[in-house]
Amino acid sequence: MKKSGSIGYSNISSVAREIVEEHLDLCLAAGINHEGINAEVAKGQWEFQIFGKGSKKAADQIWMAR
Repeated sequence: MKKSGSIGYSNISSVAREIVEEHLDLCLAAGINHEGINAEVAKGQWEFQIFGKGSKKAADQIWMAR
């Protein structure tokens, strides 16, 4: 029986990680309160978390991060 969960670093190239980390650096340089990143189960799918105090600030930061 196959286990569910993440696919593991050995099954993806480092290119995806490089792109995600560049996005993180750009968000931080723009003053966006980037809280974290993580790879999802599907290959090439990533998630990032943004935290802004107040709904307007949070919405603005998410919009700019995208």
